[in-house]
Amino acid sequence: LRRPGLTMNASELINWLTGSKPATAEKASKTEYISNNNSSSKKRSKRSLADLGRIPENNVYAPEPVQVYSIIDKKDPYCLRCCPPAIKRRLYAYSMPPPQKRRFGRQILYWMRLGSCNRIENNFALRHALAVSLTLRMPIMCLLFLPVDLEELVESGEAAQSLSNLLYLPAIKSMRKKLLERNIPILGFYVRERDQPSILAQLVRKHWVHAVFTNEIYGNQKHFKAISRVIPCPLFALDSDYLLPPRYVEPGTNENDHVESLLQVLGTMQELGPMCKNAEPSIQKPLYLCKLKQKVVYVDRQISDRWNKVEWPVLLNWLTSSYNSEYLKVRSFWTEDTATEILSRIEEHITSNSPLPDNFLCDDLLSAQMMSMVRSGVLSAIQVLLHLKELGERAKPLIKQILQRERKVYISYRQIISHNQKSTNSPNDSGENLVFKSIAKSLKGQDNPESYPQWLVFIREKALQQLAKGEGEGNRSEIYLPGDIEGANTSDTWFNAFQTFLVTKGFLPITALAYWFQRVILFFRESFQGIAFAIALIQDYIPSPENVLGDLVYAVIEIALNCFDDDNKHPVFGHIRFLRIEDVKTRLRFRNSDHIFNQITECVQRGEEASKGTECEG
Repeated sequence: LRRPGLTMNASELINWLTGSKPATAEKASKTEYISNNNSSSKKRSKRSLADLGRIPENNVYAPEPVQVYSIIDKKDPYCLRCCPPAIKRRLYAYSMPPPQKRRFGRQILYWMRLGSCNRIENNFALRHALAVSLTLRMPIMCLLFLPVDLEELVESGEAAQSLSNLLYLPAIKSMRKKLLERNIPILGFYVRERDQPSILAQLVRKHWVHAVFTNEIYGNQKHFKAISRVIPCPLFALDSDYLLPPRYVEPGTNENDHVESLLQVLGTMQELGPMCKNAEPSIQKPLYLCKLKQKVVYVDRQISDRWNKVEWPVLLNWLTSSYNSEYLKVRSFWTEDTATEILSRIEEHITSNSPLPDNFLCDDLLSAQMMSMVRSGVLSAIQVLLHLKELGERAKPLIKQILQRERKVYISYRQIISHNQKSTNSPNDSGENLVFKSIAKSLKGQDNPESYPQWLVFIREKALQQLAKGEGEGNRSEIYLPGDIEGANTSDTWFNAFQTFLVTKGFLPITALAYWFQRVILFFRESFQGIAFAIALIQDYIPSPENVLGDLVYAVIEIALNCFDDDNKHPVFGHIRFLRIEDVKTRLRFRNSDHIFNQITECVQRGEEASKGTECEG
């Protein structure tokens, strides 16, 4: 191979490596795929062996052209007219090129976003992308972006620095296995968030992507808008987590009308039917390197030279290696397979117990675990509601509570939008914006409204004033470093127990989480820094979509900061109702999860023995 003057194109090199017969003259002339707008075909120039470089290792050379005839209706090129009504109600197009700039492609791309809808079943974005692929006879490929710091740990063979490095990898491992069973390859890159528009635009152009489908996340949409401006194909987002997407609910809708509309939508969800089983191997063939039995995904060389591709065997071996054994033993990671078991436990709990109390969803450990799985994306709230609907009248209180949770998501979503509009229209307002500016400066932010933390929108003005009056170290009896708070090394044994349980299990009942939230604020010199740190811990240890503050933070702030007691005054919280452990223990329900209760009491017992040398009473 290294003899001077030897040149060989990609097809001849593959034939030489595999020992197959030489290709015919017709097959040896490599041509580009003909696009659907009847553009002229361009011949691919021959490359020398020196130009190709390390071809077998990098997998960057182009596959042989496979004759697959796409079926595209120019009046409906993206199958919008033939999709079911339930899909249309949750479909949103972030970009749609005009007909004169429309470029028909030859494959469908499903963009799997980290922390959003980490499941295969009840995933409407994947379902619709697969249906469009089979309708247009185009191959479908899955795309995933992982953080760059994870690549450094994998390459160096070091242990994970924090739990966030491993939080979603078990779910991704399970999803990759199921996608390969459906003949759908998954392509991953280690990319920073700011570089995602660039690499996605390169993939769309170099691989002739016809349309991009992804799951909807109601958070920061700046990079979404940046992506929509640079890609020449549509970018569709589908909501797979809510019965009625919050963006389609009219502003000012009261709670009764909202819940009634949700129940009406729930009655129409069964008309979707089962998901398409598998992608056809004959259609998927152009995605892989031709004449290689291993299913190695083809990647354009310009893309693979600039961004590092995820080597899945290396990543998954690192996940289960001895480096991360400490995290794997302590933390219970959720996947789609483990999440389905929660439905049978909920059914058993409903049929065996007496009628459910009103605060079941807030203060029961089993329901808190179920809702945390719903927020993490491994369990579908729609699937839970349909399952509970079959249980009859006994499950109606729980159905109502889940629908009210969706109501909280809508309220938090509208509050953020209205605040952004108010700040844009009157940025120099002397009222609420001045309070936000002072808080943003204390958090080392800037004065513009876009730099304000979103959680400030959830705190009422009266609570902001009470917290501002209680600032100062003199009002706090104990102040701890962030590492001691995160490591559960404080004098409050119940806080240490809740923090340990949050780290190991990934959820807490709302009342216990509100108690934990107030204690974090007390342990900081400044209240707003404590709030920011508590919310950062929630995002680190409770799985949820990236950069999204949903119903959980809104519900915690409503209990911990937005409830007032005018008769009593706390040195730090003022007239904000201060939660005591006696109030929390009376509301928590451990009857259906005794083993979890034992873990909490063991944490309390160890903390009290270490501090006082006495045993826990409860």
